[in-house]
Amino acid sequence: MQTVSGIQSRAAKIGCSACSDETALEFDFTMAFQPIVDVRRGEIFAQEALVRGLDGASAGDIIARVTSDNMYKFDQTCRVKAVRLASKLNVDSFLSINFLPNAVYRPENCIRTTIKAASDYNFPLDKIIFEITEVEKVSDNSHLKNIVTEYQRQGFKTAIDDFGAGYSGLNLLSVFQPDYIKLDMELTRAIDTNLIKQSIVKGILHVARDLGIAIIAEGIETKDELETLQDFGINLFQGYYFAKPAFEALAEIPYEVFPTAGQTKVFDLESSMLCVG
Repeated sequence: MQTVSGIQSRAAKIGCSACSDETALEFDFTMAFQPIVDVRRGEIFAQEALVRGLDGASAGDIIARVTSDNMYKFDQTCRVKAVRLASKLNVDSFLSINFLPNAVYRPENCIRTTIKAASDYNFPLDKIIFEITEVEKVSDNSHLKNIVTEYQRQGFKTAIDDFGAGYSGLNLLSVFQPDYIKLDMELTRAIDTNLIKQSIVKGILHVARDLGIAIIAEGIETKDELETLQDFGINLFQGYYFAKPAFEALAEIPYEVFPTAGQTKVFDLESSMLCVG
């Protein structure tokens, strides 16, 4: 993968004005949306924009075409497409957009395309969450900290995606503090029967509580997984149990999958900012 300095050099040559020119990519793509739900409130908290091929091809098929030469353009185009489609679909919740840290050369400049897209399509800047994919190794944590700091300064929310599955784990939290942590599905899958996973997640919850970071549990597929994590004090969830990603659309969530609000929780984490309210 190209180094940060290499990305910076190439991005400087491209310039921010070129980012809005989607034709520069040799391939096209679109987005699907998957909801993140707040089960305490019984409402949609956010819609995550997920890359898809125009023919419905998976994100993996599209990502496989991303190289060091087109990474910067791809990252910027993802942002524009996500904001444009979210506006078209009248998304009134948060919009969660994945981004590639190694594709950002100077955050104060690279964010301009996102700001322009939000203005062009009338989408509120304070309703955008940028998800850092932890499984993409970032060799320069200070660069990543600068990105998060600048994005938060601009009014955006930030999240670490797939937390617990990547290279840095809890070490990232000593460098910067995002607004949200998304627990990786390997930690949440079958957690109702796995005492080791339960212990690990409880530890993460206590760290998040101390740092004032909200938790989102992703990869939820069963009611038992959901109820176990609810008992831990988590209210924000994402997964097939609620809805699969909808191609260029917003998925409908069956009303019956929302648990009754106000269930007893083992941890009083809401008062510690772990629950969004």
